[in-house]
Amino acid sequence: MSHDVYAILRDTLSGRRTFIVTDRNVERLVMPGLSDAVKEIGECPAFVISPGEENKTIRTVEEIWRWLMENGATRQDLLLNIGGGMVCDTGGFAAATFKRGMSCANIATTLLAAADAAVGGKTGVNFGGVKNAVGAFAMPVFTDVLPEAFATLPRGELLSGYGELLKMALIGSAGMLRHLVSINPDQTDFDTLARLARQAAAMKMEIVEKDPQEAGLRRILNFGHTAGHAIESLMLHRGKGVAHGVAVAWGIVVAMVLSRMIADGCRDDLYTVANAIVRPLFGPLPVSCDDYPELLSLMHSDKKNTGPDSVRFILLESPGNPIRDVDVSDDDITAAFDIARDMLS
Repeated sequence: MSHDVYAILRDTLSGRRTFIVTDRNVERLVMPGLSDAVKEIGECPAFVISPGEENKTIRTVEEIWRWLMENGATRQDLLLNIGGGMVCDTGGFAAATFKRGMSCANIATTLLAAADAAVGGKTGVNFGGVKNAVGAFAMPVFTDVLPEAFATLPRGELLSGYGELLKMALIGSAGMLRHLVSINPDQTDFDTLARLARQAAAMKMEIVEKDPQEAGLRRILNFGHTAGHAIESLMLHRGKGVAHGVAVAWGIVVAMVLSRMIADGCRDDLYTVANAIVRPLFGPLPVSCDDYPELLSLMHSDKKNTGPDSVRFILLESPGNPIRDVDVSDDDITAAFDIARDMLS
């Protein structure tokens, strides 16, 4: 697999001027080996972001714009993002908006980016305390995976990617869900995880190609994200940030509880996911009933909502059968959080 990534990089870098965006962890742990394998990588100008979700901001994008201008970048050049979801989202948004759009490409170094964040053309930054509040659709020239970089990841980052794999399995593949239930990400080799990530990415691209601007079908990719983004933002506000896919895993349980309450769906699957995957791997929900007002406020600010009196969720009839655009009341949301907290405690 690495051979393929290296060949794609050599072909790309030999044909156009390329600028690299990465972060300090990737610069230290991954770039030396990548530069040894693809010497052209070491010859490209690089902008290095401080790692962490708190740096996924418009200020970081401004710094990238300024750096591109100082280096004489044009719309014909390529911005190559090498890193995880934060790097791909931030660098992708900088490319999408620089001189009304320059091409970008992504090399995913995390399981989360390989399965989701680097795929599908969504770019953006956090703003006003809201996750991905400002962004643009901009499809990368290509996205590929560097699975050997997974060895540099802390366990929480591997689990973050596993949360997004779980989402894709639930909305698209009962077979993939059975596979995820049967493996332990702590004991699974990186090539297997990369294969699962490629499967998830291919499933996502099938959806994206049918609905590139998220007018309808693509919204099913937000399964687990409505509650998950709110949990992620709440923890970030408190200086106790959690990885995106970890918050999504908790959000999946909330969405599955709502599916059971509202659509009579997810009967046995709810208990399988909660008991076999989320509780043992991700632990209890890190919120209390005192947090509900702030969580509701965050969910009401979600850009998918259409009115002030409810929050729009993606629910699930069964694995592979999502239900789009269900408006859910605050009372039902808080009840679902109560049940999810009990299930995961």
